[in-house]
Amino acid sequence: KICRLQTGLLQLSPKTTRLKGSKEEDEKYWEVDSKRAVTAMKQLVDAGFTTFDLAGVYGNAEDIVGEFVREYGRLEGVSFNTKWIPTGSSPKS
Repeated sequence: KICRLQTGLLQLSPKTTRLKGSKEEDEKYWEVDSKRAVTAMKQLVDAGFTTFDLAGVYGNAEDIVGEFVREYGRLEGVSFNTKWIPTGSSPKS
């Protein structure tokens, strides 16, 4: 079952792809401690958010999900959705 309310991991993802200024500005702007992100995800689950949104352009979101699952295991009813976003060019590392 997919929760009617979902939260995206873009805001919890460090070093996501460039969204505004220079690469250095973007990396600083989106830098989030992964432990804080995992804690925030657990708080969201406890509050009833059970569906998380991911995308290939969300930086290290998949790594954060992996840390979340390692720490809390597979929680009943929690799901992770992802998508592919065509950008017209390949992402740069």
